[in-house]
Amino acid sequence: MKSNGWNPNLGWREIFMKLLTPQQMKSVDKTAIEVLGIPGILLMENAAIQVVVKATGLLRDKTGACITIAAGSGNNGGDAFAAARHLLAMGHSVSVFSMTAPENLTGDALTNALILKNMGLEIPVLTDSTAAQRLEAACRNSDLVIDGLLGTGLNREVEGIWKRVIEIINKNARTVLSIDIASGVDGLTGKIRGSCIQADATVTFFLPKIGMVQHPGAGCMGELTVADIGIPYGLAADFNTPELMEKEEVREVLPVRQPDGHKGTFGKILIIAGSAGMTGAAYLSAVSAYRTGSGLVRLAVPESCREPLAILIPEAVFSIIPEKNGHAFLDDPALIKSLAEDADAVLVGPGLTCNEDTSALLHAVAEYCEKPIVFDADGLNIIARDKSILEDLRCEAVITPHPAEMARLLGIDA
Repeated sequence: MKSNGWNPNLGWREIFMKLLTPQQMKSVDKTAIEVLGIPGILLMENAAIQVVVKATGLLRDKTGACITIAAGSGNNGGDAFAAARHLLAMGHSVSVFSMTAPENLTGDALTNALILKNMGLEIPVLTDSTAAQRLEAACRNSDLVIDGLLGTGLNREVEGIWKRVIEIINKNARTVLSIDIASGVDGLTGKIRGSCIQADATVTFFLPKIGMVQHPGAGCMGELTVADIGIPYGLAADFNTPELMEKEEVREVLPVRQPDGHKGTFGKILIIAGSAGMTGAAYLSAVSAYRTGSGLVRLAVPESCREPLAILIPEAVFSIIPEKNGHAFLDDPALIKSLAEDADAVLVGPGLTCNEDTSALLHAVAEYCEKPIVFDADGLNIIARDKSILEDLRCEAVITPHPAEMARLLGIDA
């Protein structure tokens, strides 16, 4: 049964882990409040409870802990004010600092800030050096600092007092828990907007946002918890967005390993890699192939690489590619054709070095290989110099560039 254009029976398992944009999350919030009638303050309360659950875990159930909370002026600040109330009720010593005078807040954030004031809690406003010094001292003396400054919709550079507050927290806090996203990280791109919180843990709500899994911002989240706050997951069912695969999803696509299987049962990988002084690239590629379940790994390497690799990884099978000046030199393309025909997939590139000989080698791989190919490392650098290699392809191919390699492929600055 469908209602209001969404399926109320969809649970998080059926769309988890979709990665939402901040704009999509804003749309979900709006629909939940205005169409479904879920009060915004209820969602804020649920978010606060999830923050408190995570905080309790980080404190390892310590009683009477010292906690400092920095609250922004939007809904993140409202979540922080509500979390402060629960932590106070649990007997913790809580200091709350606000970026905005409580009377200048609006909506649900104002409501939760006024509740704290009615409880007799002082809320210093971070507008001058005196308040900043108080925040610094509070962070140094706290078991936990909670960051409720900026949300996923940040679309400006972090400057002025906001930047200073973030720097104070990063420098003085022992442990930092961020609400929704580490403040200062762009929720869409993962870029750091001038400065950002270096969180030990982050609690985000409903579904993760795409910027949380993109670097450099992804490295600032700490342990990411995705928390349910009572929004029906069906509201995101029609969003065409990337999905984050977790262990459970990966496990489902891995083939079952038969108990009577052998190395020929689990796939044969051909790795064309290595050169004098670059045996490590071939070695790591072979180890990775074995660790991901490949049954038989054949290393096609120059003669000078064979002996050290045979010592490092004796279970691999070796085929020797002719060598010139320490790098692979292909004098007969039939060798590549023969090797590829006996493989289920091919990796080419790690440690090959870049020159005319290895470029000719890649042309032969593209022309004669009919099995899926992964181009990596020097394979990509060679293609960046000679893109006509791609015109010879007769099969599926995957490229695995890091940012600098991608820039070379596109002919732009990294």
